[in-house]
Amino acid sequence: AVTTVHQLAALSHQMRSNGEHLSTIPLPHAIHRAVIGWSKTRPKASPSHLVSLKVHKASYSDLHLALPQSNLRNVPSKPVSDQAVFDSGAQMNITSVRTIEQMGYSQASLFPVSMGIEGANKQKIHIIGGIILEVIATNPDTHQSLSTYQLFYISNQVSQTYLSRDCCEQLQTLPTNFPTIGSCPPSMFASMNRVTSPCSYSRTCLVGRNQ
Repeated sequence: AVTTVHQLAALSHQMRSNGEHLSTIPLPHAIHRAVIGWSKTRPKASPSHLVSLKVHKASYSDLHLALPQSNLRNVPSKPVSDQAVFDSGAQMNITSVRTIEQMGYSQASLFPVSMGIEGANKQKIHIIGGIILEVIATNPDTHQSLSTYQLFYISNQVSQTYLSRDCCEQLQTLPTNFPTIGSCPPSMFASMNRVTSPCSYSRTCLVGRNQ
């Protein structure tokens, strides 16, 4: 059985020498690195980080919107912790019905929205409504916390929280000039480029769209 990229390369060479077709060989997932070349590996998991989400009532006043539930007007918003996906390819934030229910709100608390959302496969995602949340995230190494106010779209077709590119930028996990080629050098060179690199304030540049 072929278990490594090197074994696949050897088998391909042998089959070509014998005049055989290669289309029947399933290719394992592989990545290329300048030092080691191609190697078989599992795809990286979607970049995620623990965040705190809570309704931002002041934004409702700023936008002249009715609060999600009038009986909670004078009650502090209940924060919910969630392992959110930082999706640099997403244009909008989206989270599940379960998330807002954990905050003490229901679908009736959502306001109507005019925008629709499509997944990476171009399939439409059913949106129930919107809600304005404060997103708070903390760097576990430096203990620095950053927050941003974001419009979230709520769907019963998702089970996770996905943060948009703008949210990633506001939390300083993604440079505002993304994608700029060469702006995020490897970590071994990061210290030498600390002044000029737009990633100097962040330990990670998140790349990739959730599929």
